[in-house]
Amino acid sequence: MKANAITLLGIFEKKMRLEVPLFQRQYVWNLEHQWAPLWEDIARKFSEYLEGRKDAPVHFLGAMVLDQKLTPTTHVEKRQVIDGQQRLTTLQIFLAAFRDFCREQACEDLAKECDSFTLNRGMMADPEVDKFKVWPTRLDRPQFMDVMISGSREELEKRHPLVRRKYARKYDPRPRMVEAYLFFHSQITEYFLGVNGEAPLAAEFALAERLEECFQALKNALQVVAIDL
Repeated sequence: MKANAITLLGIFEKKMRLEVPLFQRQYVWNLEHQWAPLWEDIARKFSEYLEGRKDAPVHFLGAMVLDQKLTPTTHVEKRQVIDGQQRLTTLQIFLAAFRDFCREQACEDLAKECDSFTLNRGMMADPEVDKFKVWPTRLDRPQFMDVMISGSREELEKRHPLVRRKYARKYDPRPRMVEAYLFFHSQITEYFLGVNGEAPLAAEFALAERLEECFQALKNALQVVAIDL
């Protein structure tokens, strides 16, 4: 067993699939207990970088336990996620929201760089599956695939419109991973574009510069502990 600290983006840098075993529970993280605290941690590091405080201590987001699987040479390398699948899945969803926001704001170069941390590239034996960096349990796969490949908030909302049953007062909730994406996308939008007429942090700099600076924070200032069995 070997434990290493690795950056948030470093987890997804290799051409590899992190596979959640079928016996693991479905995705259960929610806004109050996990998504909002995670966003606060990320936003704090964004702010430190935008304010020039890059020497602030690295923030650890938790741990994950991985077990390497034997794979044929023609297949993408795999790791089985023994612990930490909720966190890994959420981080992928966040990166998809960040990537899509960059693309929506015409920051295509940065969006393409984000692509390399959200989808595997190159030759693959089964590209429809192997292109995903994380592969959830069977019941979660359709919504996860939609989140990762829709390419925009607008398209994802088209695929998962709000539905209200007859006589119901409220709309039915969307799938949990879709809700996670929409939450992160909203937070990212407010952070970089401002809200209620308030200017965003470091508004004197171009949006592309601020996004690039925060991308560096994702590269360097946020880490997890990876335990390889």
